[in-house]
Amino acid sequence: MEDPRYRTSAPAFINGTPYPEGAEITSRAWPDLRTMSPINASAQRVTEYFRRRSAQATLPKSPFSRLVDGIFLAGVLDRGAPVTLHSAAGSELPAPVKKGDAIEEMPVYASEGVELVGKAQLKPGEHFHFLGWPLDRFAAVNAPAQAVKEYFARNKHHPDLLSSPWCCLHRTVVLPELPPIEGDLTEEGDRQDA
Repeated sequence: MEDPRYRTSAPAFINGTPYPEGAEITSRAWPDLRTMSPINASAQRVTEYFRRRSAQATLPKSPFSRLVDGIFLAGVLDRGAPVTLHSAAGSELPAPVKKGDAIEEMPVYASEGVELVGKAQLKPGEHFHFLGWPLDRFAAVNAPAQAVKEYFARNKHHPDLLSSPWCCLHRTVVLPELPPIEGDLTEEGDRQDA
């Protein structure tokens, strides 16, 4: 997918460069919603993603990721520890993707028992699309889920792990090679120099 392209609707100063009204620009930064209109599919997806998530404290400073060497729009913004807290409000896990919003390329898991994922109460064996990092007890149902589980098992304590394996721009699982870490990692992910 090509880099996002926008048209300025007024004179704009973007990433340190002045642009006149009507200028077409390519940008790997978040769009200025007041002065930039998307003109290609990439820019439309970035703009919609930014519009929906701009108030979230965990939104990165830029949609550009050095790990993937391109735009990465995480399916889940806060990686955090995948801990399930059962309460009336749901769990701390992100909610599964609604059936009508799911696409074939998304990871699909099966619950091993009664599971509370977000606010969704899942029955044993129920299949669900999930864009976050899976719990060990989530059984992979399709190839993307299996790839995510294997990658996460190897990298779950890596400090550079993306917040989610799913990219909303490319609509696919993204599992980049992570840089080596000096020293060993403890079970909690802290560095332990030899």
